[in-house]
Amino acid sequence: MNVFLLFRDHNFDWKKNLPYNEQELLHDLDLDVMLKVMSAGDSYIYSVAKGVILCGEMDTATIRYRQEVLKDCISMYPQVRDLYHIVVKTIETVKKGFWLTDNRPLVHLSTSTSIMRILFNALRDLRHIADFYSKQFKSEGFRSLLAMLRTEFSDEYIRNVENHLDELEFNNGVLATARLGMGNIGVDYRLHKRREGRRDVKRILSGKRDQYVFTIDPRDYNSSQSLSALRDKVIGNATLMLSESVNHVLGFFNDFRGELGFYIGCLNLHDQLNRHGLQFCMPLPCELNSNMFSFTGLYDISLALRLGGRIVANDLDARNRKLIIISGANRGGKSTFLRSIGLAQLMMQCGMFVAAESYEYEVSDGIFTHFKKEEDAEMRMGKLDEELKRFSDIVDHLNHGSTLLLNESFASTDNRNGAEIAIQALGALMEYGIKILFVTHNNEAADRFYRKNPADAEFLRAERKQDGSRTYRLIRGEPLKTSFAEDLYNSIFG
Repeated sequence: MNVFLLFRDHNFDWKKNLPYNEQELLHDLDLDVMLKVMSAGDSYIYSVAKGVILCGEMDTATIRYRQEVLKDCISMYPQVRDLYHIVVKTIETVKKGFWLTDNRPLVHLSTSTSIMRILFNALRDLRHIADFYSKQFKSEGFRSLLAMLRTEFSDEYIRNVENHLDELEFNNGVLATARLGMGNIGVDYRLHKRREGRRDVKRILSGKRDQYVFTIDPRDYNSSQSLSALRDKVIGNATLMLSESVNHVLGFFNDFRGELGFYIGCLNLHDQLNRHGLQFCMPLPCELNSNMFSFTGLYDISLALRLGGRIVANDLDARNRKLIIISGANRGGKSTFLRSIGLAQLMMQCGMFVAAESYEYEVSDGIFTHFKKEEDAEMRMGKLDEELKRFSDIVDHLNHGSTLLLNESFASTDNRNGAEIAIQALGALMEYGIKILFVTHNNEAADRFYRKNPADAEFLRAERKQDGSRTYRLIRGEPLKTSFAEDLYNSIFG
């Protein structure tokens, strides 16, 4: 029993470690805002959404597989919600009703029987949805899941399971056989199914007994204990096998809840985007080293959700570009633009839609952020030392094809030294095959990069009108010699 909603041939590994820079991604990209919208107050959905988003895939076929499943979730919205409700209700019922543990085989067997009844009642409900709506689902993921429910859990099969569960309640006692071993100790205990119907007529008429019966006095405590131990020995294997079956079926429900829970989070986000009139699209994932990087109408989804409406979007066609330098006016939307790309890339590589009219980008072997941090209040190291240490940690985890987002890095020293560090470090990373987006106020660094005129670099700057107002759009252009700090001064001091 497999779910296969996130992968074509295996279930998601929920024990998989999150990337080492989990906290940096959550903070620098403001990812927590989007996750809270996806979870809608459900801590479980928050957890699974974070796990799937931060563990993005590089296999474009897997990404497209998930996109098709997500399209089904959107088009079959009520049915998908019903599936999730059945699964969650079933798991919660099991947790609430059977939280006590008892190692005695008979009690354990009774508990397992009750749990299995709950699980199979839920499987019947899931199967009914599959019967009615399987033809309306188009994705490979849902079609294989619903086909499995229909073929493996027919009404006849479920009735057979229920009959076996009735027998395991032993309402008419336990029927077993054994033989005497060394020292007249019972061995080879075997549990038997009770035979229904009449006994052999000839045996009855002959008066011969086919069994020997003895009765224990109700006050004989020791004999009762011995008989209970004998019964536990007889039903031990049945208890163990039923317990393993329960764990197997319950594991299916847990996997189902996790994988479908991610898509429920996507539906919650989809609802909020529609409510605020925000556009989104299914991105086109491209293979690594395809050098594809193009989008239209891209915006920072977390900022849009925080503000509750539309914000300025940007267009860019930067194919065959490994370095993008973003400079220009303060408060011009540079950091927001950087976050929008980081969020879109994470969303694309986990199979989600993205906040854009169109988005086409090659997959990245990890997203890394190096944003300006507040100064260390404990003064354990200097600001530049702290920046370089964080940068060194990132470099240790970079792979060919990683994407690095730098926001005002190396700004804790003077322009000349900061420019030299940036040129040396970024040049080495580009040779290694790292895609870099660099927001900087260091005009000397931006100018020196521009004068080198590398063919694989793109230069953008925050647009500023003649009257000093910002459009929050990024335009192509040569880095300017000023960041217009006087605009910021005037806005504060008038």
